[in-house]
Amino acid sequence: MKYMVAVDGSSSAMHAFWWVLHHATPEDYVYLIHIYKVEGWNGEALLKRLSRKLKNRNIPRTMLLGEGEAKQKIPKKVEKLGVDMIVMGRRGMNKAKRLYVGSVSQYVVEHAPCAVCVVKEEVAKPKRTEQAGSRRTLMETQTELGKNHSNEEPTP
Repeated sequence: MKYMVAVDGSSSAMHAFWWVLHHATPEDYVYLIHIYKVEGWNGEALLKRLSRKLKNRNIPRTMLLGEGEAKQKIPKKVEKLGVDMIVMGRRGMNKAKRLYVGSVSQYVVEHAPCAVCVVKEEVAKPKRTEQAGSRRTLMETQTELGKNHSNEEPTP
C-alpha cells in the first residue's frame, strides 16, 4: 500500500505519523509531505527526522516538500503518485474558524482521489496485535476496550 502522511509539526500531524508508523510494513511505501506557507521555515528537518523513524523499521519512503496551500497541493500530488491512502491529523477548529479559514482535512477528504484517514488527536494510541496469517494488524484502542465488537446484540 502507498501511504501519504501530511506533516506540519503539529501534535495532530504527529499522531497521524504515529498511526502510519505502526500500520506500514516494509512491503508498503510512505510519502512524507510537508507543504509550507511561512517563509523561512520549510520543515526539511522535520521530514528528515520522521524519515529516519521509518528507515529504522525498514519502511521505504520519500520526502516531499512544497510551498503553497496544503489542501490544494496534497490531492494533486496523490493523484500524480498513485497513493492508496492519505493519513493526516485534524486540528479540531471550532465551526466559526473552520468556516472562515477552511479545514485542510475536510477539503482533502472531499477532493482526494483515494481513501483518507483523519486521525483524531484525542484518540488513545492503539495497541498492535498481529493477526494470524496476515501482515495487517488488528487495532484496539484503550477507549474501545469495553465496547462489544461482536455481531451479537448487547445485553440490556
